[in-house]
Amino acid sequence: MRSSIKKAFLLGAGLGTRLRPLTDILPKPLIPVRNRPLIHYALDHCLAAGIEEFAVNTHHLPGRWAEFFPDHSYRGAPLTFFHEPVLLETGGGLKNVEDWAQGQSILIYNGDILTTLPLQQLMETHSRSGMGATMALR
Repeated sequence: MRSSIKKAFLLGAGLGTRLRPLTDILPKPLIPVRNRPLIHYALDHCLAAGIEEFAVNTHHLPGRWAEFFPDHSYRGAPLTFFHEPVLLETGGGLKNVEDWAQGQSILIYNGDILTTLPLQQLMETHSRSGMGATMALR
């Protein structure tokens, strides 16, 4: 069974205070790891699991996002940015993308992590469960 979840909201608005001074010039998800922005790993992980469209919330140094994604896409998948002039935290960020989600289930993924969690299995389990939310932790 392939998951029906096709959209992912990547959390990218944090201040990244523990990574200063690196985050004085870049939002944490844009910090390079092995010569690639950290968020590229999250985007690739989601694409491999069947995600087709992305939203990213921004706050700290929002102009830097346009430098990294000038055409608002990644490997052909649309990227919609939601700037938060006032940091909304996770719940407020979710509320902010409500119209974009169009009532569909979405994957919420931290844009500043490296993980190999089995996303497709997670999304399939969620789709079968009928629950409002499923959380994966490692």
